Order: sequence, then C-alpha cells, then structure tokens
Amino acid sequence: MDQFSKEFASHWDELVGWEKRAAAETAFLSSLIEKFKCKNVLDVALGTGFHSIELLKQGVRVTSIDVSPAMIEVAKQNAKHHAVTLDVTCADWIDLDKKLSQKFDCILCLGNSLACEMDSVKRQKAVYNWERALSENGIIIVDRRNYEALLNHEYNFVSKGQYCGETVKITPSKIAADGTVFSYTFADGKTFQLNMYPLMSDQINELFLNAGCYPIELYGDQEPFRLNQKVGFYTYIFRRAKNEQD
Repeated sequence: MDQFSKEFASHWDELVGWEKRAAAETAFLSSLIEKFKCKNVLDVALGTGFHSIELLKQGVRVTSIDVSPAMIEVAKQNAKHHAVTLDVTCADWIDLDKKLSQKFDCILCLGNSLACEMDSVKRQKAVYNWERALSENGIIIVDRRNYEALLNHEYNFVSKGQYCGETVKITPSKIAADGTVFSYTFADGKTFQLNMYPLMSDQINELFLNAGCYPIELYGDQEPFRLNQKVGFYTYIFRRAKNEQD
C-alpha cells in the first residue's frame, strides 16, 4: 500500500500547500472534532502530518499511523517545525488490531487515503479494524474524491480545502472503474504517480455498514451536502453502532 518513495514524499508538501490548506480546512475539521466532543483522535493516514499537526497545535490528543516510512520522516520534520511532537507508528491498516491497545473517540482517514488501498479485501479489513479501535459512540471521519464525476469526465479539480499547492500539475493518466492513476508533476519537473481505487458512494457506505458503523452526516466540499451539488470531495461521518458487549 506504500506508494511513496523518499523522493516522492519529499515533494508532497508542495501539493499540500500547508498555509492555504490550513486556512481552508482546519476550521472545518476542528468544528467536527468539537461538535462530537472528540478528545482522543487516531489519524490513520498521517501522510506528511497536516491533520495530526493542526489538531496537536490546538491541544487535541492525537495518535498517528502511516504505512510509509518516507512520509513519516517528512511528518516528523514538519512537527518539529510546528513545535509539536507526533505519537506515530508505521503500520498497515490491516495490522492495526495488533498495534493498538487503546480506544479512540474519533478516527480520521482524510486526503482520499482510503482509495489508495486497491485490494477490496484489505479495504474491508481496514475498516473492521477502525471500528474495533473506536470507543462507544465513536466516529470515523473519512473523505473521498468524487469518483462518479471523474469516471464521467465531469470532475472539477478545484476543490475547497484539499490540496492547495499552486505549482503542481495533476493529471489523471488512467480513468477506469477498476482503478485510476494520477500523475503529479512538481515545479522541478519531477513526476510521480499514485494508483487509486475509485470508491463510489454505495461502496464506501457498504464498507462501513459491514463493519457496524452507520452514516450520520455527509459534506460536499466542507458544506452540508445538498442534492445536485457539484462536489470535488465528499466527507462522511460514520458512528460506531453500540453492541451488546459494550
């Protein structure tokens, strides 16, 4: 699942556009954390650290996971720059049940990260593991690109609060129901690729319902979703269903 070389990871923050992304996205994420009274957060897609670090700066207790050693190294450098300390483990989602010994009232999987798992069995296993890591009534905040629009060649790549770097050219070099490939060309001319599975609305809901989590809120580009809204990214909130053993 780790598609990031050390060189690719070192370029990623050019795409993130940290300051502009913080201005566009942090208030939205913080409002969700506050609304659902989340005190103990697990970020399962650390990347270069944007979400974990922004929450740590606000005093939220955050534990972070990423499968990529290269991305973790960049995230640690970013944490040092922002004067916070990461509690981070390098792990695959399918192994989280062996790595975690505590429960969390919020799990984050942002940046379209779930789509990076191409294997359907592993995707479901990952979501099962997230559900098991939640405390009673805990929530999962997960986003995805609007793949329906992408496959219909209607996608608008300008989307509020996602990737704000202005010097990176993003090109879908493959668009198909069994997988997409995005090429990222950076200011220095270097080009890297990511393979992503085009998760559809019914598929992401099925993944979480199978794991015992039900949807409670849906946002389109950080606004409460409304019918016929043109959306670049969807953000879902799923809540863990209480069961008899709780």
